[in-house]
Amino acid sequence: MAELIIKNRSLPDLDDADSLSDHNLRDYGRFAILDDGSMWLGDVYSSNPDEASSTFFWAITKSEELLICAQHSKVDDERIFGSDKRPLAWVVEELVSKQIIGKPTGTRIAE
Repeated sequence: MAELIIKNRSLPDLDDADSLSDHNLRDYGRFAILDDGSMWLGDVYSSNPDEASSTFFWAITKSEELLICAQHSKVDDERIFGSDKRPLAWVVEELVSKQIIGKPTGTRIAE
């Protein structure tokens, strides 16, 4: 996979893979930063864990971009797109390990 473009975008709350194409998406799910600081990633059919302190949607577009959306607040946006890029790197690594995306040659956050 070439460079992965990551964008902070509004995403709908989907729970059915049949609706992905209506939104120009190839894949979709949720992820969370848990109360203990660990992270969790789920697919389109998942629900966030009860012990989540920050929750997000993720999506892969048909053009292979990664979209991230905080579910609840600007504070959560800052938690994922702020100076600490570890949560974002973790999401990319999980998507690669689950073979949802190929290993990118690099990543770039785009407006």
